[in-house]
Amino acid sequence: VGLDPHVSTVVMDVLCNTSAGSRTVVMTTHNLERGFELGDDIAIINRGKIVYHAPKLELSKINFQRMYDRYTEMGE
Repeated sequence: VGLDPHVSTVVMDVLCNTSAGSRTVVMTTHNLERGFELGDDIAIINRGKIVYHAPKLELSKINFQRMYDRYTEMGE
């Protein structure tokens, strides 16, 4: 949030290059589209607890949005 286009590209390059090696990168974001695009595994956290976790290959973008909506509405 709030990054200019150049810095945003630099950050994405660093994340992609780091995760391409033998390292794990944990990224948190409210930008669902960007998170889905970059992630290999997807987790949804609601009120400090992981309420959903799956490999990205098991989800489409539409299903991910539905899961997000479903699991973030719990208890509200």
